[in-house]
Amino acid sequence: MNIKRTTAILLLLTGSGLTGCFKDPLPKNNGDYLKVSSVVLPVKNKQGDKGGIAIQSNVAWQLSFENAAPDWMITNTMSGINNDSLIVTATKDNNTGGYKFANIIATPVNNNSLLPVRVTVVQYDSSYKGK
Repeated sequence: MNIKRTTAILLLLTGSGLTGCFKDPLPKNNGDYLKVSSVVLPVKNKQGDKGGIAIQSNVAWQLSFENAAPDWMITNTMSGINNDSLIVTATKDNNTGGYKFANIIATPVNNNSLLPVRVTVVQYDSSYKGK
């Protein structure tokens, strides 16, 4: 067999096999986005203290707690469309001498091209003297 012809056939077969390997394995998101201004949301230790972050999105989203909703905080919203703010209000003083944590997950609604985003809420202990 002719070497040039064999090389051309191998390149053709190899090239046609490689085109299937370079397909994007992730779905296209068509410019959709869901992000937060910070993945940590601090709240001071006194009842009524508030903390907040910006939710930046061009899709509908919903919030859920990773575990059961804690009894020491409430949120201003649990869903939205487009940009919004997540405000957390402490419903109890933190006198435990340690930090309290809760994870809130922001999930796009009916959109499999975006991954959920986790926000960790931290309520400081009673020794925190921050502003």
